[in-house]
Amino acid sequence: IRGKLRHCIGNGLSVTCLNVHPSVEMTKGMPDSKSNEFNPNYIMILRNPMTVIPAGYNAKTAKYSGLIGQLPEKEWRRVRDEWFDGMLESWEKLIVTWKATKYNVGMYLVYEDLLDFDRGVETIRKLRLFLLKEGFEVIPEEDLGCIWFEAVGKDTLERYHRKRYDYDDYIPGFTLEQKDKMIQRLRRLTQDFKNDYELVSILEKYINDIENNIKIDGVYP
Repeated sequence: IRGKLRHCIGNGLSVTCLNVHPSVEMTKGMPDSKSNEFNPNYIMILRNPMTVIPAGYNAKTAKYSGLIGQLPEKEWRRVRDEWFDGMLESWEKLIVTWKATKYNVGMYLVYEDLLDFDRGVETIRKLRLFLLKEGFEVIPEEDLGCIWFEAVGKDTLERYHRKRYDYDDYIPGFTLEQKDKMIQRLRRLTQDFKNDYELVSILEKYINDIENNIKIDGVYP
């Protein structure tokens, strides 16, 4: 909501609460029907589907089923092979849906940059400037490094740079077919939004990461 961090209609802190789980409101003309109540510019958070799909399911299982730590690898394979197409479609839909709204992309907040030792503080600086421009109160610039380190956390940073993933037990793998589907979807998005040079650059980095670093796994079981 303009100039203030207040709860929106539903459970969340901004208009983006209208398309995160649970996302019932998106079926009621949201978020465009509330465009007069919210800032016209939004922040789109992006993360490579190769890591956000398993990490997201892990987080959802922890929230709703009380899972502690990382999902067992065999269970990940089962879930992946049963729900992969839908999970990839949901990841893609977030981009496509928001790009089609009345709102404007004010900033892409890239997860991989946020957790990078070299780019993390610069990412927070970019976020600070965006919020300042939109009329929000922001922290002093000299505090950015400390805020970034405390917000992300030492353990999270060290784990991410060991494994480039959220957990230490194993790196979630995908089948060759699933790898190809991710790359195809990403390439299609680069064509659909070819005039958005920043988005295309981010997606191309994801394509390169998947092509070179994905763990190839067999089908369940």
